[in-house]
Amino acid sequence: MFKNKLMAVFLREVAVNSLLVGVLPLFAAVVFRLFKDDLRLISQAAEWAPSPWMTGMTVVMLGLNASIIQRPGLSLAPGEEVVEMRRPSLKPPFARIAAGVLIFAAAGFWQWLGPAPYVHSLALLAVGACIYLLGVATYWRNTRTAYYVTNQRVVRMYRFISLVTTEIPIGNVNFISLSRSFFEILTGRGGVQVASGIGARRKVHMKEIDNPEPVAQAIQELVGWSK
Repeated sequence: MFKNKLMAVFLREVAVNSLLVGVLPLFAAVVFRLFKDDLRLISQAAEWAPSPWMTGMTVVMLGLNASIIQRPGLSLAPGEEVVEMRRPSLKPPFARIAAGVLIFAAAGFWQWLGPAPYVHSLALLAVGACIYLLGVATYWRNTRTAYYVTNQRVVRMYRFISLVTTEIPIGNVNFISLSRSFFEILTGRGGVQVASGIGARRKVHMKEIDNPEPVAQAIQELVGWSK
């Protein structure tokens, strides 16, 4: 059962990452198609296109590469128990990805039907592509980040090429902060920051997590600050 669950998660990530990366060749193809008559400098490049087979294999390999990296997992010490475990919400990256696709589509529609000069729609297209790429990068970062609260420490783990871990022993915690922006309140998200001093290695900032109040309350109870 556990192996089947891991395989399902792995296949799901391959599919999602392949889809996210697969939109990029589509962006390029649309750009060349829409602007090849106006952008003389790239008109020759517009005639070249990889075969569908090569494009498909490239997309699958990029998605596989992003998925094969293991998510960070915490090794517990004797007597240590996990009180809270969270990952950053995927709502922000998916919102950016959707916004990028919509802006990109609007730019293409503008160029195809609109009377405005092509440079206007090209600028809009560049904005949409940048927002889309930011969403993809945020998605990869959030799926490779994990936050743990145990009865002994508070931990942030991030694994992409290498594993980066920041942790603060419960006995050293001297600052706990719960922060929520207006949009985070609307979407049920927020951030919890824990510190034991000054400096990046003495802070754990749990960003963009869903339902952050129980996490902050659990840390306060472990530290002994709760009433």
